[in-house]
Amino acid sequence: MLRVVIADDEVKVIQLIELLVDWSSFDMQIIARVKDGQKALDLILKEKPDIVITDIRMPSLNGIELVERVHEADLHPYFVIISGFSEFEYAQKGIQLGVEDYLLKPLKKKDLESVLHKIQAKHQKMNQTDAEKDSLIDQLKESQKRVKSSFLTDVLIQHLSSPLMMSPDQLDKKYGCQLISPQLRCLVTHIYTDDIRNTSENQEQVSFILPKILEILESLLTPLCDEVISIIGNYEVITLIGYSAEDPQMIYEALGKLKNSFINYRSIYSSLHGVIGISKPFTSIRMLVEGYQDAERMLFGRFNREGTFLLLSQDCGIDTKYPGIAPSYRKTVSTKIELLDAEGFCNAAEKYFDYIRYVSDNASAVQSAWSSLCETVIYGIRLFPDAPEDISATAEELSLAIERIYSLESLRELFIQSACKIIEQFTRVKQALEDKPIRDAKKYIQEHYSEPITLETVSHEVGFNPAYLSTVFKKSTGQNFLEYVKEVRIEKAKDLLVRTNMSPATIASAVGYTDLKYFTRLFHKATNLTLNDYRKLYG
Repeated sequence: MLRVVIADDEVKVIQLIELLVDWSSFDMQIIARVKDGQKALDLILKEKPDIVITDIRMPSLNGIELVERVHEADLHPYFVIISGFSEFEYAQKGIQLGVEDYLLKPLKKKDLESVLHKIQAKHQKMNQTDAEKDSLIDQLKESQKRVKSSFLTDVLIQHLSSPLMMSPDQLDKKYGCQLISPQLRCLVTHIYTDDIRNTSENQEQVSFILPKILEILESLLTPLCDEVISIIGNYEVITLIGYSAEDPQMIYEALGKLKNSFINYRSIYSSLHGVIGISKPFTSIRMLVEGYQDAERMLFGRFNREGTFLLLSQDCGIDTKYPGIAPSYRKTVSTKIELLDAEGFCNAAEKYFDYIRYVSDNASAVQSAWSSLCETVIYGIRLFPDAPEDISATAEELSLAIERIYSLESLRELFIQSACKIIEQFTRVKQALEDKPIRDAKKYIQEHYSEPITLETVSHEVGFNPAYLSTVFKKSTGQNFLEYVKEVRIEKAKDLLVRTNMSPATIASAVGYTDLKYFTRLFHKATNLTLNDYRKLYG
């Protein structure tokens, strides 16, 4: 709503202006009425109205002087001058000073309404223009921000090395980055969960929080740093800062404020945890990749410092020396996978986690042990060249679990669960591969039961030697080879007895027997019925 001041030394004129139009219909409100030029000036400087309707002739200051003094104070309300015909020269001067319009006495309703309509339209257009200008400025800032962020994307996500070789001027020209500060640091603000299920709900929660974290980070760090560049990665916000202060304590304190904001999010998403890994300071952008890796490494320190929000190198035992994990651990794990020994694998994996607990105050040692364990599992999977895609996908998910899971115990639970799933999948695959020759043998018998069938004939068809086929056939079916052949032939004979009028001799020949008496004895032994009795009973 536009705020209006009326200045005139005649009370009747003020009252006339008030009553002449419906001010609310113009979205305007009269906030003051004054009868003196100086008082009008004081009021305008204090209240900063949008519209001033003033008479030319007033005590202390005339209307023209009032306009000049207000403009000198760098205020520019819409001025409307009221004048008599004899004061037209004053009105002309007012127009030269940029007043909106002038009205001749006696005032007429249509003239005042016309002026107010004009002011209203101009104000709306100006607001629209300002809004468009603000929108363009916002778009420009966002575009500049994206260009600046693309520096981190190119180096850390696309793995391009060329940006790291640029001079400060080249960086400024291409990315708009001002990376000339004496100290640089990489920060990784990572969101974890204790929910071992990789659900879409968890992913949506993290996707919702990360942009909020980025916005808060930049608002906290920008006043303290010469440069702040951030991008959103996988479960994390990666930030590069450049600063001049020798003591980064103020930066740490600002990051501590981020913890308070994150606590508010945890009241909604209770399974989520936030941790910031902070690299050691470095002096050249050519060390950016190492700085990022350093910050990522700090995140492994969370296992020994649950609840800690900021993880720095001096807190994560980087310089503490530990013996590496025994090579026998790696060999045992891969062997258990090869043997598809789920229980043995779990016991071997537990030794890895015992070691990780032992070295948990050293982020580098934890990272190395975890990488070794995942590489061993992947190596074990590669021992099976025909591993299905779903097994490889499970292994990939397993190796990425460290990016998702907060606590070591939750990570251990997920690892054991996923690894056992891999072994179960392999077991099914192996069983299917082992069963294939048996299925092929059965198929051959079903299709050639009327012909002379021997173990040697079928073994040749499926590519096994007879002794091995005999063994695995009995193990798979619970019957020896000849028993299965006899069963198939008897079942076919039953079908022919019921469906056809073929003679017993013809049926015997049709199911692979040339000796009718021998076939008859076999049929009776299998069914406790003669051929004719079976036909009478079921035919």
